[in-house]
Amino acid sequence: MSNSEEEEIARDYICFGNPDATVVILDATSLERNLNLVYQIMEITNKIVVCVNLLDEANKKGIHINFEELEKRLGVPVVGTIARKKRTLNKLLNKIEKVCSGELTTIPNKIKYIPYIEQSVDCIEENIEKMLTRKEKVFSKMDST
Repeated sequence: MSNSEEEEIARDYICFGNPDATVVILDATSLERNLNLVYQIMEITNKIVVCVNLLDEANKKGIHINFEELEKRLGVPVVGTIARKKRTLNKLLNKIEKVCSGELTTIPNKIKYIPYIEQSVDCIEENIEKMLTRKEKVFSKMDST
């Protein structure tokens, strides 16, 4: 869901630009609020790295994040960073490189909605697949003439 022109451009690129990886940078001091974006992007692509930034600020507020647990629950790599510390940024770059090269395969955990929504999505998905198949046939006929 995009609320601004910048968000719309980012969404379109993630959906149609075939990026090697998508890095989602979250604020460690308000992680819960930022996870909505992560889940939305996980529905679009599996080539994702989550960067939890501002760990120094989170520590000042007594916030401690279990990165292994977060990575397990999301099903994608998670790296903690303090943007002013090169060491933490190098860990992020290393993880991004592994996702881009295919050395690290990510399998985002599928989000399960309530049954009514899941059934509705399945119904819509079937209809969209039929429409796309018909459209592909029309274009292939046009190309062959």
